[in-house]
Parts: sequence; C-alpha cells; structure tokens
Amino acid sequence: MKDGYYSIGDISAATGVSVAMLRYYEKMGLIEPAYVNKETGYRYYDAVNFWEVETVYICRRLDIPVKKLRELKQSKSLSELLSHIHHSAISATKKLRRYAILRDDLLFFEEQWKRCFEIKQHPCDTVFFKWLPEKRAAFFPICELSPALRNETTAIQYFELHKCMQEMLKYTRENHYSARVQYGYSLSANEFAKGNIALCGETAEIPSLALLPDNRIVSIPAGNYICCYAEIFKSDSWITLMNNYLCEHGFTPERVYLKNVGIYPYDYTECIFEVMILTS
Repeated sequence: MKDGYYSIGDISAATGVSVAMLRYYEKMGLIEPAYVNKETGYRYYDAVNFWEVETVYICRRLDIPVKKLRELKQSKSLSELLSHIHHSAISATKKLRRYAILRDDLLFFEEQWKRCFEIKQHPCDTVFFKWLPEKRAAFFPICELSPALRNETTAIQYFELHKCMQEMLKYTRENHYSARVQYGYSLSANEFAKGNIALCGETAEIPSLALLPDNRIVSIPAGNYICCYAEIFKSDSWITLMNNYLCEHGFTPERVYLKNVGIYPYDYTECIFEVMILTS
C-alpha cells in the first residue's frame, strides 16, 4: 500500500483474482481504479475496490455472465438482479437433474460394456440358470410390419423392427433425456422348440414408459430362466446349444427372449445377447 492506495498486484494477492482477470474486469467496466497516474498510467485501488472485486467474484461464481453483470451495474436494479438469480437457480436445478441422469447413464453403459468385454475375452458355450424379476418393456410387434416384410429373412426383420422401435421411442427418449436402453427380441417358443427363429417383436427396456400407450408395453414375467450368451447376428449355434439342453433335461420352452447385453459401440453385428428361456 502506498499513500492509501493499493497496486493491482496487491489486489490480486489479497483476493486471489489474477492480474489478467482484474484488467479484464476493468476493461468490461465492472471495476474502476480509484486513481490513475497520468504520467505512468499505473492504476491504483482503494478499499472500495476490494468490495467491487469481491462482488464480481461472487457473481461470477454464481454463473452470472460478465455482460449481464455490466448491465446490472449500470441499472443498479435489485429487482432485476433477484429475477436473474431466481431464473438461474431454476436452470441450475434442471442441470442437476440432467447431470444426475448422465451419471446414471455412464454407470449403466460402463457396466454393460465391461460385461461385453469380459464375454468377448472369455467366450464359452455354457448354459446357466438365472432368476429374473418381472420387468416391463416397450414392445413393437412383428405383426405390424407389412406382409412383405413378415415374409422376409430374419436378418431383414431384425433391422425393420429396430427401425420401427426407434421411431416409436423417439419422443419418449427426447423427453426423458436418458440414453439408457436395453434392446431385445421376443421369439415364438413353439417355433424355437423346432429349431426355428420366428420373431414376435422387439423389446426395449428404458427408464420411463410413461409416455407409451398400454398396447406398446409388454410384461416379461419373473422366473428361473435358462440362459446363454450369443452373438446372434453372426452364428446360429446357440439355437442348437439351447435346444439340446432343453431336450436332454426334458424342458419345454414357454417364453424365449433375447436381451442385448450391451450395444457394441463399433459393430452392431458383434452385439452380444443373453438368450433367456422360461420353461414349464
């Protein structure tokens, strides 16, 4: 301090705001030096400036833009400041909700892709039992495809069903913000027992089904399912594997589902599905 004034370095050291930022605030009209030496051009500050810098610092931490701060400083309107703070608080609440959803989505896909990696690293033709609780999922039935598509190959039906499912879920997903989804397929149990694949429709487990009509929601029953993992778009060996197991142990399939373990990020044909069969 000299003659009751402080240098910009003194202000910076005391407030923690960098010299460059203080100069920027001055340029934008948010702080004004108490005294400018006309001969040297040096700027000096007094105790009032400490409060100005503190106010600017608090407002910036509250995410008030510099341009808005300058407008508020010129208007000196407390009601305008309160209105801005109120709307910013509402905006921050929305951001918190979205970040909470984003966090859950990241953890969901992290777990899915970990499982995909583990299964790809250690592939096996193992059949296992798994208890699953009842779940509700979005459903697009194959009967709503055109007759021509219903007579197409299974590979084409997979694609067409998925296109229809995405169109159906577009509005729901846009309004929920979440990226979480687990696709799957429902198969005809009678045809599967004969060694055939006959799609009944595509399922999608998403965080909220609230915007879907009842005829677009299906219940997947709870039960002890017979399961295996398979790359269904690359090989049909899982059909033989599961049917052999069912025959050897005297099981009759009642429900057959294919659930995507995780959307493989590089090539959809390499997606791993969990084959789930509920038996009688």
